[in-house]
Amino acid sequence: MKQGKYDSRRENLPFCRNKIEKGGNIMNYNELKDLQDHIVFENEIKKYQLQYFFETIERLGLDKSISSLYPKGLYYGDEINLILFYVDKIVIANVSNDSMSFETIKNCHISSVEMEVKRSGDGKRKLSISFDNHKEIVLIPKEDTVISFGEKFFEIIENIYKNLNNAS
Repeated sequence: MKQGKYDSRRENLPFCRNKIEKGGNIMNYNELKDLQDHIVFENEIKKYQLQYFFETIERLGLDKSISSLYPKGLYYGDEINLILFYVDKIVIANVSNDSMSFETIKNCHISSVEMEVKRSGDGKRKLSISFDNHKEIVLIPKEDTVISFGEKFFEIIENIYKNLNNAS
């Protein structure tokens, strides 16, 4: 089971950075934020877009509204799945090109969460999330999808935030 743990004292940063650059690894919000200075981007614009993403999350207070007692995940790959874990619910926001969808799973009573990237029967990558009441969420990213953290992403995050307030 791949847990996305990261120790800043680890010396294999090139390994981490390659995995992030190619996408498909799991890290929690703070881990990815701490790693952003070590990520090698194709160009400087992508670096600023990622920085803008974190600033937007913090500006909207989403980082504070997530329970600090539970894991929180960001799947950074062909698609972006922002997974917000709360004490009694999980909210998943799926961002793909110009579209956004989200799902709220209430009354989860989460005490443990496991996340894993694996291949499905047809060989496609999938992100599997399971938690203690034995529900499993499977997210299958589209192959060869390029995501841009552009201005539209601010609008997407804002919509997620509004929906979170409505779902509470």
